[in-house]
Amino acid sequence: MFFLALLTLLVLSVADGVGEIGTIRILQRGHRKVRNLIISGEKAFASEWKTIFKYEPEKRAILVSETRFLTVDERGPLGILPEFSSGWHVGKLYRGQRQVSYLRDKDFYVCGDDTIDFIGNCDGALRISLYFEPYSVANL
Repeated sequence: MFFLALLTLLVLSVADGVGEIGTIRILQRGHRKVRNLIISGEKAFASEWKTIFKYEPEKRAILVSETRFLTVDERGPLGILPEFSSGWHVGKLYRGQRQVSYLRDKDFYVCGDDTIDFIGNCDGALRISLYFEPYSVANL
């Protein structure tokens, strides 16, 4: 399943020649445990599993597939929709990762139920940072 998702995004990436693929890692200040941002159903969660994303800087969008985009709900939760959500930015490469921001804000939150939120208006919210970890042929 993971390989199929990766292959799909690789084909998309090569086909249009724009953007790069990778995973999004979650770092919580003061903790060594590193988790990943995954998509399950229509929501974003913290998990040991991985979801492959594609970042398109020209659109300022992060794709989960050709027709599904990472979005921020007006109440704060991250999820996916068929309409792309502009405002995402992936910074310059530093130690193999690039920090993710939304509308120039680099702070996100992991809630008590492991969902990911932009506002932090959820039970058990802990501040986190998101990092895009680009894939290269060596990762395959």
